[in-house]
Amino acid sequence: MKSKNKFRNTIFFLVLFLTFDFLLTKYFFKKTIYWSEINNNYFPKSAWRIKSDIYHHDIAKNINTNEKWGSLKYKLITNSLGFRDLKQNNIKLKNDQKKRIYVVGDSFIEGVGFDYEYTAIGMATKNLFDKYEILNSSVTSYSPSIYYRKTKHYIDKGIQFDYCLIFLDISDIPDESFIDEDTSGNIYDIREKKKETSLKGNVYKVSRFYRDNFSSGMIIAVIRELVGDYKSEIKKKILASKKFNKSFFKLDENDFNLYKSTHIDRSMWTFNAKYSKRWKEKGLKKSDYYLTKLVNLLSKNNIKSYLIIYPNPAQILYNNENVNENYWINWSKKNNVKLINLYKYFFKGDKTNVIKKYFINGDVHWNKTGHLFIFEALNKELFNSF
Repeated sequence: MKSKNKFRNTIFFLVLFLTFDFLLTKYFFKKTIYWSEINNNYFPKSAWRIKSDIYHHDIAKNINTNEKWGSLKYKLITNSLGFRDLKQNNIKLKNDQKKRIYVVGDSFIEGVGFDYEYTAIGMATKNLFDKYEILNSSVTSYSPSIYYRKTKHYIDKGIQFDYCLIFLDISDIPDESFIDEDTSGNIYDIREKKKETSLKGNVYKVSRFYRDNFSSGMIIAVIRELVGDYKSEIKKKILASKKFNKSFFKLDENDFNLYKSTHIDRSMWTFNAKYSKRWKEKGLKKSDYYLTKLVNLLSKNNIKSYLIIYPNPAQILYNNENVNENYWINWSKKNNVKLINLYKYFFKGDKTNVIKKYFINGDVHWNKTGHLFIFEALNKELFNSF
């Protein structure tokens, strides 16, 4: 009897506490600047990063806002199609004044971390303005199935262009292994589908509700985030110390950043047996299938296609010859697609210096110098021959 009363009292005080917490959060905490600052710092949720029922995800149309990539802050502007642009341009179905170049890629080509004018495609947009209009449909975490589905969507809508530049990243192969299409040909993420019906997915929804509506939930979530980040950094530093044969306490920032840039699992499948087994066969097969569909679609509409490939820091450091480069060289020949192979530009000089010079510290993406480097390479290999 005593234990039953104790249990009832515990439940009563818990319900009372949560009710009080909920009301206090709703009518006070959520109206303070601190609530939004905590959310923005620890759980950023961009209203302009939107879901697409056709090709999974997109950026909203006609936005002009501030965005973050890690510690980098930059301006994100999109045009009337939701494509990243120098300003909020209204894009017509056809451009009668100049030729049109349509670009598709992932975060590298979207240009995360930098104002558009400092990205490779942003520079091309400015420098080729007199002759060409460039439409950059690239968005973070895109892969070949999305390249195909999004391009088809805009062709079906009547958007006309003369050239298509397909930028294929190393991470596209692992990303593609998680993507599928429904009976209508629309794209979805297999992991998200599983999560919707799984126990883990339901637990996640409850924890999100608790975090978003209770100050106690927010505090617990922030602590978990901080502890998780700390544990992740410690683990990476231990592995980096072993890799470079240095003491944990003597590992310098340059070595640690080099390790983080070159040990992203989605970049390591070209030489690491563990990740190769997980992603190589399925990812390459599906990427081949959708890119072949894409270039056939383009050819049918009299659009000339180009495939552009480039290495991540992991390939630069660990393998000069890699399966990804060779695969797409052969694919381009088989499908009669012009290949722009940018690998050679990254294999000149000391490898660690190349990574430090052209990539964001501790990241796989290009820095400002890297974007300029890519633009100049594209000028030499591609734009001057148009």
